[in-house]
Parts: sequence; structure tokens; C-alpha cells
Amino acid sequence: DRELQVAIDAMSKRTFRQGDQIIVQGDENEDSHFYFIAQGACAVLVDGKEVSTLKERGYFGELELLYRRARHCTVRAVSESVSCWVLDRQTYCLIMQGIFMRKREMYDDFLKNV
Repeated sequence: DRELQVAIDAMSKRTFRQGDQIIVQGDENEDSHFYFIAQGACAVLVDGKEVSTLKERGYFGELELLYRRARHCTVRAVSESVSCWVLDRQTYCLIMQGIFMRKREMYDDFLKNV
């Protein structure tokens, strides 16, 4: 799928050390990112209490990316090293805009032939 390949190509790799807070609950950052964990484990904390653990193939940051809202949790690296593939909001929006434009063109072409 073309859009998936564009997203993959746009991602950058970031590495975090044990104890690093990758995102912090309550942050309202206009430059939000989506994180996909390639290696390692992270703790998910809400109001300072651990509620979940994310490992390889886990992801976070999607809600803030989609809805421009404050971070609803803190995510902290718990393994010695955590590697994530990261996609920024601006790139995500450009990818989605391209998808919507292509779909609209498809619908327009379909309606012309009806």
C-alpha cells in the first residue's frame, strides 16, 4: 500500500535509555508524535500509577496525533534501551491529506460515469 510505505519512509528511529520519560501525562505539545516500539519495553503510567506495559510492536501517541489533545498518560522506558520508530504530526497530516484527495478523485471519477 502506497500510504503505508510513505509513512514508513517518513519515520525516524529514536533510542531511549532506562528511566527516560518518552511522553508525559498532561503535556500539550503541538509537535506530537506517534511511537512504534521496535525494541525494548515501556511502562504506561496514569496519575503516577503503572497501568500497562508496552513491548515490541506496541505503540502510543496516536490519540494526541489524531485529536490534538493533552497526553493522557506518561510512557517511560523500563528496559535498558528502547528503540522506537517515530512519525510526526505534520507528516501524518500530509499522508492523510493525500489519501483523502485520492479518494475524492476516485469518487468524482465514479460519479462522472454514473
